[in-house]
Amino acid sequence: MPKKVQKSKYRNGASSDWKEHVARLHAIEKKLPEHLQTGLDARSIKTSAKASHYIKKAKTVFRKVTVVAVPKPAEGSLNKHRPLPRLLSTQLVQFRELEAKLPEHQRTGIEVETLETEGQAAEYIKAMTARLHNTKATSKRKR
Repeated sequence: MPKKVQKSKYRNGASSDWKEHVARLHAIEKKLPEHLQTGLDARSIKTSAKASHYIKKAKTVFRKVTVVAVPKPAEGSLNKHRPLPRLLSTQLVQFRELEAKLPEHQRTGIEVETLETEGQAAEYIKAMTARLHNTKATSKRKR
């Protein structure tokens, strides 16, 4: 017996089906960093063919994203007023070296040597991480 040819899920079907699927994928995509997004405007999709293209591209992007489960820290483990441990001090030095390679306008202006507590270090690391992610996203878009 010959195999039945499977028709597209959306062809000749209710247009709300693919519109809902695109809307769900677009909602997920908006939560991704900009450099991982498809770059397609999901709101402008009017046909099932364009929807199919967007869905394939979005799913390809989603496959590249690795979700890492990070356990919540134990209660009381973060003490913003605790003096810097040696490991964190070493990480701050590494961030300072990375910051020196950034253009002047992207630098934080924070002197790492003046940071004395875990809370201050956390703020600096947060600022640097945001700058580094932004730099990575910008360089990918230029390619």
